[in-house]
Amino acid sequence: MGGDTLECIHCGKLKNRSEFFTNFRMKEGVESKCKACAAAYQRQNRKKKWERLFEYAGSACQHCGISDVNRPEIYEFHHINPAEKEYQIAGLMRCKWERLIAEADKCIMLCANCHKTEHKRLRDEQQENG
Repeated sequence: MGGDTLECIHCGKLKNRSEFFTNFRMKEGVESKCKACAAAYQRQNRKKKWERLFEYAGSACQHCGISDVNRPEIYEFHHINPAEKEYQIAGLMRCKWERLIAEADKCIMLCANCHKTEHKRLRDEQQENG
């Protein structure tokens, strides 16, 4: 096809070359999916990975028991031993499952409220001991 317009392999629409991410390894020098389709794919992939991680982590806050797979924003992963922390879980959502799980295994899943409470408890404990 060439020129300034390309067809997205996902939606099938002809779009301007600027609507595709650059990728010099590809024949046309751009990705085969348009930016909008690539973003939709990433959102869907992240949602599926989150659902799988939520199940893997026990499907509930490990302190209070709240469980709502449709509200991922209320959950956080607390590293049991901060010295072992290499990455934040959210930063690994685009990585391979194995890498994500390797980091998640160092954590417990808590709701945001329990996570804040846990950090307050740890700070208070540290002040008492040190």
